[in-house]
Amino acid sequence: MDVKWENGVVTNVPIACTLTAEAVVDRLAEWSAAFSTLVEKVDFDGNHATLTLHRGSEALLTIADLAQREKACCPFFQFSIELEGIDMFLHVEVPHEADQILTELLALLPPNLRPH
Repeated sequence: MDVKWENGVVTNVPIACTLTAEAVVDRLAEWSAAFSTLVEKVDFDGNHATLTLHRGSEALLTIADLAQREKACCPFFQFSIELEGIDMFLHVEVPHEADQILTELLALLPPNLRPH
């Protein structure tokens, strides 16, 4: 379980997803489609990944929407989007106890982008 500060109070964030089994299949398909068309490069370090996104507002909006919906059902995920000049990055972090979940998510990347 991850420990998190909210409004000066420590809260526990369970490593759990609230989606139904059917909805999980659909969500994984969305991640797979986004990864196959919107990601150029991935840097991965155990419980953190940085995905370099293709340039353009479509990529940004698609990834932001997907990350927001993922966070709603899996609150242990931490997502942030970084804009640096014309480059865009999606940072994804999970507690160390959820490393395997992040690894499984990144397995949806096209083979040439998957971390080794």
